[in-house]
Amino acid sequence: MQAPALRSRADVLDEIDRLIAGALAAPLKVASHQLAYEHHLTVAKRLRSLKYRLDVRTLAQKTGYSIKTMSYANNALVDAGLLQELEPGQARQATMWRVEPRGNNLYPRRGELIVSSQTSASHDLWRHRLGLGKARFKVYRLLDRVRTVTHQQVAETLGYRSPKTGLRHLRVLEAHDLAEKVGGGWRRGPADLDLVAVKLGAYGKSVKERKLHERQRKEYRRNLQDIPCPDCGEIRQGIPRIDGKPSRCRECRAQRARRSGTADPGRREAKETTNS
Repeated sequence: MQAPALRSRADVLDEIDRLIAGALAAPLKVASHQLAYEHHLTVAKRLRSLKYRLDVRTLAQKTGYSIKTMSYANNALVDAGLLQELEPGQARQATMWRVEPRGNNLYPRRGELIVSSQTSASHDLWRHRLGLGKARFKVYRLLDRVRTVTHQQVAETLGYRSPKTGLRHLRVLEAHDLAEKVGGGWRRGPADLDLVAVKLGAYGKSVKERKLHERQRKEYRRNLQDIPCPDCGEIRQGIPRIDGKPSRCRECRAQRARRSGTADPGRREAKETTNS
């Protein structure tokens, strides 16, 4: 299918809005794929371009998933033709992506429920193990405090084969006052997300994860800095560190290995470890 021609910035924004509406109206079956795709579209809309840069750590923070899960999700979106990887990520630059415009939606329209974009998937309550999970998040954001929806509508919108699946998720939300049954339907409950996350022991996990990612970024940037080699004194990039201190550069390690008669320094180290 040939993508429609987009000649102006207004056409690009209209296409992104159409893709966002289609993604919310016909969500992907796998929750991680759906939330990753939604954030890709959010970044594209914020930058007003189909092309943008986005790293997997930021994607993991915004969706509440692990880095590995988001890597799998990106690959799945590329395989589905929803994304295109234009440039792989480099040391100091994130991966460049392009969202693929389409003349028609890739997936058929399943339901007519309005999806709330105000609820964030990165909240601690929707974490996989300690929280309620992303499947319940997808159900929760279909609810609001005004209108009522049936579990059949929830199942149809999310593409569940059985309406009982939607009912099961609604009952889990009801147990935490996140959903309440009114007449013949359901609406959003009055419970506070933070308080429910505290009760489940999930509150604060995303903050710890963001701090971990920031430490990893700082360590990675520090490792890329040009520093003098302790042996030869030459300015080198990417000198490994042992216990936080710079080790020898690659050239000095190779020269040391040649003098000792070992072609591979790692092989010599492994041999010394075995003998000891």
